[in-house]
Amino acid sequence: AEGGMTATGVIMGTAEYMSPEQGSGDVVDVRSDLYSFGVMLFRMLAGQLPFRADSATGLIFKHRYEPVPRIEQYCPGIPQPLASIVSRLLEKSPESRYQNCFDVVRDLQRVQRQLNAGQDEETQPMLPPERAARRFFDGVTARWKAIRFAFWSWLSRTAPAISSRVQATDQQ
Repeated sequence: AEGGMTATGVIMGTAEYMSPEQGSGDVVDVRSDLYSFGVMLFRMLAGQLPFRADSATGLIFKHRYEPVPRIEQYCPGIPQPLASIVSRLLEKSPESRYQNCFDVVRDLQRVQRQLNAGQDEETQPMLPPERAARRFFDGVTARWKAIRFAFWSWLSRTAPAISSRVQATDQQ
């Protein structure tokens, strides 16, 4: 890699969340990110990662070759439609996974509607997946901007010399 850019075939990332194709140095696309999202969702629901190993190489091997444990064994009582979403996100083959985030959002909304169907409280109508995803990412962007502003404000107050150097570097 030159000039801070990554090269084809170079494995980069956090091994715990790495897709099978990324761990092999193969070409990756959005489906690799969806696999990583599946790992994150598995961890959020089950309270642990799907794979554990003593080394990054061991984790990469498990993501590539070992079957993903069923989330139901760590999270009894999980609604089957939600377990199916997690399983599909964690498919070894990118072709078997969700192909885009809009389909994931659509299926998550479907699960939410099913879970809310038996409740008496009013539920808001579901947004189309594209609008729901855009609203989510707009919220993330706004939070990131607020965090960034707070950080720069803090840095300029506590370490003005460093803040000036960083800002000068950014302007180059």
